[in-house]
Amino acid sequence: MKRLFLFILMSSLLTYCWAGDNKQKTIKVKSSEQFLKAINSDTRIIVEKDLLDLTEALQTLDTYNESGYNAAVSASKEYDGLSIHICNVKNLTIEGKKPDTHIQVTPRYADVLYFQSCENISLKNLKMGHTKTGDCIGNVVTLNDVNNIDINNCKLYGCGVIGIEATKTNNLFVQNSEIYDCSTFSLSFTETNNSTFTNCSIHDNDNGMIFFGCAGTTFNSCSFNDNRSSFCSNSSSENIIMNKCVINHSHEYNNRRITFNNCVTEFTGEEYYDDIEEDEEEEEDAFDDQLYPWDKTKGDITLKDMELVANTPFLSEADKNSLSNRYYSRAIAMFMKYRNNFNEKDAQTTLDLLTGEPVTLKSSELLTLKRVRSIQLTNYGIFIYNYFPCRIINDNSTLVFNKYSGSQRKWGYLYRQEDKLAAFTGCYYIEGNSPTYFNDEHFLEIGVMKKTKSGKFVLLILEDDKFELLEFIK
Repeated sequence: MKRLFLFILMSSLLTYCWAGDNKQKTIKVKSSEQFLKAINSDTRIIVEKDLLDLTEALQTLDTYNESGYNAAVSASKEYDGLSIHICNVKNLTIEGKKPDTHIQVTPRYADVLYFQSCENISLKNLKMGHTKTGDCIGNVVTLNDVNNIDINNCKLYGCGVIGIEATKTNNLFVQNSEIYDCSTFSLSFTETNNSTFTNCSIHDNDNGMIFFGCAGTTFNSCSFNDNRSSFCSNSSSENIIMNKCVINHSHEYNNRRITFNNCVTEFTGEEYYDDIEEDEEEEEDAFDDQLYPWDKTKGDITLKDMELVANTPFLSEADKNSLSNRYYSRAIAMFMKYRNNFNEKDAQTTLDLLTGEPVTLKSSELLTLKRVRSIQLTNYGIFIYNYFPCRIINDNSTLVFNKYSGSQRKWGYLYRQEDKLAAFTGCYYIEGNSPTYFNDEHFLEIGVMKKTKSGKFVLLILEDDKFELLEFIK
């Protein structure tokens, strides 16, 4: 325990040393173009203009390329515009000359600030979010493989899907800051360690917080008010501690793996237990022991077919194509049967995904997919939902897919085969419950995933008289 305390203390000291590093070159900017041009290592950017809208200025940047060299800042193409991508930068400070210096973007799919593989980043006196029109798909701040980041005296607001989404990030310090009005989660952390929030206000978000495989998350003198739905979902995370916090939440809450020290708590709804780690143990037992307790045909493909895909690494190319083709062919036949019930736009979107020619599907590509939307077809029509956050992670060499937001959720395994096919076996569950239904036929789902020639990632799940297409984006 002493060693852990010393490690956290030293990490904190190191973090605050770099935040004031005098090696930085100071650049004062008064426009979005100047701001983008100034982003680089060993740089302190002071934003002197009250509002920077990055939307148009991003068009001047090179396009981000996942497989090749990128400048310190580039533009990532999203569905409705461009998103900033800050990559491989060290010792960078972005500071508003005055409190609430505003940085915003217009595209709904864009993140306001996205950092990848960066180190020693400091954000101060900033107000960050999307322009107030429509629903959002992008986050406010995204951190991917970032070490040492300090966010001080900042406001992060929705409609951003998530206030701060951090993946494989270490030493995150947030102080005197506010996160509010986000449409899914205030915080979403995956494999992120040593995070400290001090004197922060987290309020009016559609959900609370979610943690996957994290360690050392501490909240000191923070307030949580009027966040809807679950307060905190915690999957396989350790040492989540709340010290002297004030919590007012619309659901009763009981989680034995979060420590509350001298906190004032008021939960005003039905009691529920959000202790996912224990559920996961039951889930794994159910999956191992009872995954195939029945042999029910779903369309032209059976559970035995899926077992064959999952357990036969040397399945022939002809067999794999036949399996995939049978599955998608039945969905196309169903589509044609009900064709006259659909409007033209939705019908074309669905048909393009169903008939898209499959190309090589790489596991590394699947791990980059962060959002998914559901397209559901029945004899009554086609129903297309908005995009929601999801994740595909590598858990001991097994790909796990989880749609963890929205009222309809999914969890299960993707069995990656060579070339063009991934088989999905999993379940759906409802918000507020845990995915423990592998031993219940009514919740089991199986599917086939492909990447189309046009770059679409599609998972098809068939039922007797309807189907669901999940379309993934990064």
